[in-house]
Amino acid sequence: MSKSRISASLLFTLSTLLLLFLMVGPGKINPAEAYSDQVYNSLLRTRDALIDQKKSIEQALESTRQKIDALNAHLKTLEDYLNQTEADLKDVERALRNR
Repeated sequence: MSKSRISASLLFTLSTLLLLFLMVGPGKINPAEAYSDQVYNSLLRTRDALIDQKKSIEQALESTRQKIDALNAHLKTLEDYLNQTEADLKDVERALRNR
């Protein structure tokens, strides 16, 4: 689910709750009466959107961790190549000096 759809769903839910609060006002009806099917269904949709968002974020985290692991492995390989090249260069320079 896209961020805009999630944000729209959350905005709708918050707007619905605010409208309900403004219509009934504090203390005018008991909480059970205020908890209408419309609000309940809106909250269910919001929960579902948040669950989808959580899954999406978890997938992005895992993907990013895998990319970082691959980059760290590549970095280690490059560091090993550099160290070996430096050692080879020292050997060649030593051989040139001892000619």
